[in-house]
Amino acid sequence: MEAKNNNVIHFPGRRAEGSNTDSQGPLPQQPRMSGPQKPWFKGALAIGGIALIGIVINGISPSQGQLDQASLGRGIASVDDRSLQPGDRDSRWERSLANDLSKRGGRELASLSLGKRPSPEDRLRFGTLKSQYAVVLNGGRLLEVRWPANQSPTNMVYLTNPGHFLEENRELLPADFHVAVHESEAKGQKGQLAKYALLDQAGRKIASAEFGLDSYGRLLALSISDSTSGQ
Repeated sequence: MEAKNNNVIHFPGRRAEGSNTDSQGPLPQQPRMSGPQKPWFKGALAIGGIALIGIVINGISPSQGQLDQASLGRGIASVDDRSLQPGDRDSRWERSLANDLSKRGGRELASLSLGKRPSPEDRLRFGTLKSQYAVVLNGGRLLEVRWPANQSPTNMVYLTNPGHFLEENRELLPADFHVAVHESEAKGQKGQLAKYALLDQAGRKIASAEFGLDSYGRLLALSISDSTSGQ
């Protein structure tokens, strides 16, 4: 019995799948990261991410210099007359302005360009009388206003209150002039003649003013004479 038992061949047991215990021995295991990651490594990753985001944003967004140049370009374009559309211009106003400037004298245009304050003479010539009358002065004092014979009467100035006219232009009248008093008035078929006395503060007559008006109350002539002229 012992001899038969010795002839029994024992087959080896079934190997485990994936095992290799032959001559090569057991396979080495992959190293594992043990323990928490180091703080400096996490900080480096965070800084790198922030830097990458900043580079991307700067590449997409315009710089401040570009914005300033763009704003400057828009500002210049906004005042460039070539940017005006035909509908933005008022041709009627432009023609009216050109017509008004063409009627002004050289002295008036010079005062406008220099921006100086108009003198009393300028206010009388170009304001009240609208550049339509001949004005005569002596030493800065008004002597006479005449309507030119060759002018159309449609451009004549209406004078409804001669006394108010004298008050407005007192700087061109005798220096002692204080008040104007209506003396007389004579009417005819072609107009009227109104006479005013110019008095000083003491009530003394120092000059006279005579207005010649047409039948519609438009100014034809004005003469100023002092009290020694016998008028």
